[in-house]
Amino acid sequence: MAVALLILMTAVAFAALALFFSYHRRELRRLQRHHRAELEEADDDHSRRVERLGREHSRELQYAHHPVVRDLLPALDALDEGLRHSAPDAGDNALYEGLELARGSLVQALARHGIERVEPGPGDSFDPQSHEAVATRASDEVPAGSVLSCLRAGYRHQDRQLRAAMVEVASDQRSDALSPRAEPSPPEESSSSSSEGDSSSISSAATSRLDSPDSSS
Repeated sequence: MAVALLILMTAVAFAALALFFSYHRRELRRLQRHHRAELEEADDDHSRRVERLGREHSRELQYAHHPVVRDLLPALDALDEGLRHSAPDAGDNALYEGLELARGSLVQALARHGIERVEPGPGDSFDPQSHEAVATRASDEVPAGSVLSCLRAGYRHQDRQLRAAMVEVASDQRSDALSPRAEPSPPEESSSSSSEGDSSSISSAATSRLDSPDSSS
């Protein structure tokens, strides 16, 4: 009887140990899966962060020359102004050709870096995204609301605008015509002037009565 009880207790102990080890084995596998998922998620987050930083860095490098280009635009404007005011047939052909060559070389250098010159011509549609209207003038040569002339060229690089083009916009001639002025109406006599006249006449009549001799005396 004692031997059977000992065997039974041993079997129960082995069963309990088997259940204990089985539970801890399952728990260990669950923890392994959990930590593996966390490591994979952290690795994915790190990969996405590295890709995002790489894209931002590439974008910054792509647009890193914008400040230098903006500093060069006034010099290019000066060349445009010089070409606009110098006539090639006025004896200064060498000066005109030199200015044109310098301007062309600078524009080509900017174009090699993706800088596009925005210079709308007469009759082009006015684009508020890339044009800046600084003046309006009535004209029957182009439709109203379109570009009449370009006063200063603009520049852009891909999807970024470095500077808007300054343009003169054609306006409707009817809006510029002076409206007829209304004829001024004659001034009406005010009630105050009439009342002042009545009071003065009354006072003068009273004074004449006081100055006249009494009939009874």
